[in-house]
Amino acid sequence: MTSEFGEVMKVLRESAGLSLFGLAKRITWSKAAVGHAESGFRAPTPELARAIDGALGANGVLIAVAATMRTRQRNVSDVDRRDLLRLLASTGVAAAAELGDSEVPGRLGGADVARALERTKRLRRLDDSLGGADTYGLFLAEVRSTEATLVSGSLSGSVRRQLLAALAEQAQLAGWAAFDAGWSDKSTRLFAMSRQAALEAGDLALVANAMALDAYQRAFSGRVDVALARASCAALTDAVPGRVRALVFDRAAWSHAVAGDADEAEAALAEASAAVESAVGSPEPDWAAWVDAHEIRIMTGRCWSVLGRPLRAVAPLESALSVFPDAYARDKALYLLALAEAYLHGRELELAAQTIRQAHTLTKDVASDRPRHRLNTTLALAAPFAMVKPFKELHEHIAGISTIPR
Repeated sequence: MTSEFGEVMKVLRESAGLSLFGLAKRITWSKAAVGHAESGFRAPTPELARAIDGALGANGVLIAVAATMRTRQRNVSDVDRRDLLRLLASTGVAAAAELGDSEVPGRLGGADVARALERTKRLRRLDDSLGGADTYGLFLAEVRSTEATLVSGSLSGSVRRQLLAALAEQAQLAGWAAFDAGWSDKSTRLFAMSRQAALEAGDLALVANAMALDAYQRAFSGRVDVALARASCAALTDAVPGRVRALVFDRAAWSHAVAGDADEAEAALAEASAAVESAVGSPEPDWAAWVDAHEIRIMTGRCWSVLGRPLRAVAPLESALSVFPDAYARDKALYLLALAEAYLHGRELELAAQTIRQAHTLTKDVASDRPRHRLNTTLALAAPFAMVKPFKELHEHIAGISTIPR
């Protein structure tokens, strides 16, 4: 039984590089008390919540979660995590951090920007386990806080540029959450804001990624814009870190694949692979550090699947999914659906139905629109086989799962 407090606590603790014992030692509480708070076995007392919040630099996030749980007077397991996070966002705890504690903030320096980026880095970890509908309010609060500081803060030229780059990064994170939740108008505006802030900051890596994200979301929702995908790649220079280059080409490959251009998709994938290889040992921004050869294999399989080339899609997807943890339910479901589509193209109907069923089961509690959107696409592709036994059983399973209260 994992509580919302424990879920957020674990993300922040791991991003801080602390074990449960290390955290307990830092705050001088017993390991049992700390472990119970994270596992959800026992709700944290106000004192323990404050101690953990301070030790993890959560800036009031964990205090607000614990207080909301107490106010509702519910069992921990009954708390609706979406309502909690929406309430948490509305309290402005993200905006109450160190970027200006007063109405007229003093002169800010690079250390203040570094703290904002560290907070953004920690919040980004929530995307691994929560959907965009859960995290959007928190991420947007960071954007609004930084916007306000840019307007009212006393900033030198170099610090202003650093803060603009931080705003670009935060707007991309909030835009990604909006996209994940299915709110394309919001995500499009945030990606445009990010691009403008990155241009003003002179950060070409963030400029390219803002365009790549926008092109990716358009392709995912059927509004493919290959010109925007090409522009994101054209914005890259030799000075842009390797994993950033890999990420931009990786996303461009998807746009080309959805557009039906196998040659351009393959060329973009080759560029992404080469960029990953060149990135070994070099410093990378946190928002691109996760991109590796494993991600390129997944995108390779996804691209060949959407292009209707099962012989080239199945192997990389099966290989990647064999070691992909169920804990990342949203992403794993998306990749499973790509594999199911490849099976459908190859007329492997039993495997396709089994894989769709697995993906559907994974996403029933995920606050993300993307797997559900992709599930509908996959089921439409499977429509000609609706009366075949594996798919009759699949539809019965989906209908049964859908009746479970959410």
